[in-house]
Amino acid sequence: MRAEEPFLVRHADLVFALKTFAASMLALVIALAIDLPRPYWAMATVYILSLIHIFAPAVGSRVRSWLSDARRLSRDVLLDHGSSETRRAQRLRLATDIVEIDTLATHLAYDRLADAGTVRGLAEVRLRMLMLLPIVTSIEDRLAALGEAALQQQPCLLYTSRCV
Repeated sequence: MRAEEPFLVRHADLVFALKTFAASMLALVIALAIDLPRPYWAMATVYILSLIHIFAPAVGSRVRSWLSDARRLSRDVLLDHGSSETRRAQRLRLATDIVEIDTLATHLAYDRLADAGTVRGLAEVRLRMLMLLPIVTSIEDRLAALGEAALQQQPCLLYTSRCV
């Protein structure tokens, strides 16, 4: 936190929590005033809807993290860095992250404030993410089958313009 930032920026989480609490209390009072059979659902609805707005930034940060991890795995496979067990663990972590991103993205699709193009774009990114893992595994298998000769040509695999 930096002191020169405005109060609302520095304490955005606190402001969000207070606004959500106030909205839920207002919904509860209105539900009680009009004598709804289960007024607590009005309050719960406010909290559920407020949480949907948290999913968009969470999805974005998870996708950026996933892309960074995927870049590292691709580099490790092409340069034969680390053990095969380490790369296997990286692939499993990426697969797990895809499931988490998919879960977050499912909720984002119900957010009325989310841009429809963003939701469609995220669906396309998720498909590409799912396709990357078998491709990287296939490349790793091919390099292993080619043996030592392939390992000596790795700079050409990464920088084809240098080998031409």
